[in-house]
Amino acid sequence: MNRSFWLPFAICVSGLLAGCSGGGGGNNGGGGGTQLAPPHFSVTTPQDATVGASFSFTVTALDASNAVATSYAGTVHFTSTDSQAVLPANSMLTNGAGTFSATLKTTGSQTITATDTITLTITGVSNAIQVSSAAPAGTFTATGSMEFPRAGHTATLLQNGTVLITGGEDTTGPLASAEIFNPATGMFTATGSMGTARVGHTATLLTDGTVLVTGGNDATAALATAEVFNPSSGSFTPTTSSMETARVGHTATLLNDGSGRVLVAGGGSAPAVLFGPVADTGTASAELFDPKSGQFTPAGNSMLASRIYHAASLLPNGEVLIAGGVTNTNGTALGDLFSPATATFTATSTGGTNAFHLAAAMLEDGRVLLTGGEVLAAPCGLVGNWVSIANALFFDSSNASFTGNGGLSASRVSHTATLLTRGEVLIAGGATSNTVCNRGSGTSTFQSVATAELFNPPSGTFALTGNMSTARAAHTATLLGNGKVLVVGGVDANGNALASAELFQ
Repeated sequence: MNRSFWLPFAICVSGLLAGCSGGGGGNNGGGGGTQLAPPHFSVTTPQDATVGASFSFTVTALDASNAVATSYAGTVHFTSTDSQAVLPANSMLTNGAGTFSATLKTTGSQTITATDTITLTITGVSNAIQVSSAAPAGTFTATGSMEFPRAGHTATLLQNGTVLITGGEDTTGPLASAEIFNPATGMFTATGSMGTARVGHTATLLTDGTVLVTGGNDATAALATAEVFNPSSGSFTPTTSSMETARVGHTATLLNDGSGRVLVAGGGSAPAVLFGPVADTGTASAELFDPKSGQFTPAGNSMLASRIYHAASLLPNGEVLIAGGVTNTNGTALGDLFSPATATFTATSTGGTNAFHLAAAMLEDGRVLLTGGEVLAAPCGLVGNWVSIANALFFDSSNASFTGNGGLSASRVSHTATLLTRGEVLIAGGATSNTVCNRGSGTSTFQSVATAELFNPPSGTFALTGNMSTARAAHTATLLGNGKVLVVGGVDANGNALASAELFQ
């Protein structure tokens, strides 16, 4: 609304006690004129909230035609049907709008009302907010669902606290679509699509807040292309150059040497495998992406062995640990250490793992915890015997070696491992895999699970926690700014891609 509307309205309100009237032909109904709705507020809140948990909501001043009244200069007061609510102090809007935070304390259906402190008729009531009791620690609760089912996708925490979900696949094949999860509302909304459908790709947050997406597989072949997502515009643009090598099931790690470069390592060229038999042994090559030039250049040397569906972890000393993703015959259980200073790889001292589709998490004490995965066991005739494992290993950068641990409570492959704010590691979902051998013929079975467990570093033990509401493998898990973990998508126990998501706290 422009000031020409607001001024007469304010004058009329202030003059009501002195007999201000609209005359015979104004917009108040006399003389057959058209009556306009008065100015009002639109109050937009989440549909669901938890007792004691803050959330964001917006207030927008609207004129009689429901256009944003950018000239509104009043002060807004907040009330709620929840008498115990923690609400913002009286506030002014900027260009007719404002975003605020509130905390509700009473379960049931509640609303928030915004009212002008001078002109009480300028008001607005939010949608109904269903407030539920806070879930006890160690439990999963449902949140909004994605617009598309997907598995083998990526999830990247953006600098503004939202989460970017890209690609993956459903029953129709690889996806180019992307969407963003907003923790304040618990909802996913679509954003611009990638230029290419991708599954088995990577997505890495760069120092400038953009996201580098590399490789993967589309409906026909492995990809060497890469693109960058810009949160400001919600769009993807191709990088200046493509990777030196097409890659699926590789890793991409942002270095912390101040260069902003990304190490892209390993991967293969066969169609993406979410879990199960891995026919492609991958590559030992690696390359570096420089965001300043948009160019990919080869690393100084190759890794010890070809790797695919391995794990990569940025160590406190700035090196990158590459572990797993090698077969018993073509590789080594040792890991690779990449030095940003020399752009070369060296071998770890001892130990390691061959496992594919394992999960890694950096502990607060600087060690890396590597869990589960699947290995190629004794063959069944000519058929590979792929078995999920319950192993857990620690990598200590002080001596570049691995040590064993008592292990998970159950074997898992294509699961997630997430360091929590309290120092524990959440191990969630995944699948169990096994091959039954009968007269030289093997039948592989893969079953997604809903179980989860917590690793406690001081005691060095794993303990089961609450189950997810849905069995998931090849999903993602992202630690949010509020300390909760967002678990998204994956494949359920029936092999179907999931659109659902849940939060662990």
